[in-house]
Amino acid sequence: MDIFPVAQQVLNKSGSCMGRISGRQQKQHFLHMKIMIVEKDPEFREHLAQRLESAGLDTLSSGNLDDAQRLMEGKRPDGIVLGLSGFGRSSLNFMETISTTMPDLKVILINRHNKISLSIEAMNLGACAEISVPVDIAALVRTLCRFCGAENGNTDIQPIQGEK
Repeated sequence: MDIFPVAQQVLNKSGSCMGRISGRQQKQHFLHMKIMIVEKDPEFREHLAQRLESAGLDTLSSGNLDDAQRLMEGKRPDGIVLGLSGFGRSSLNFMETISTTMPDLKVILINRHNKISLSIEAMNLGACAEISVPVDIAALVRTLCRFCGAENGNTDIQPIQGEK
């Protein structure tokens, strides 16, 4: 499902996020941001990657925390979407590693309601936001734009003109 009609976020010339734009404009602007999805459930991870890519984001994916750490160091994503539920307390070690090796890297948590204490601990380790399951993709895109966009020091993110 294409989310362009919902709430595609783009950056204006000053680098800040804009709200909703018309359908024709939506097809001409894409948020160029590299997001790493770290989620244990392969079906959910793939679906999330497809939805974010349909919003114009570049994605990397990992279903393993050790592989994610290597990928993160090599590919330098603009942000991470971390599914807490599948990894349990191991995700907190991953958060500690991020906070010490890449403290400017923004982490958005995806969590289920029965794992609130885990989410609180991850926020204390530096996660900047949480999105609950079921995931509202438009809200996730807005959150990524807010925390990982150019207004937060990411000068590599620019709007791309033309069709993708």
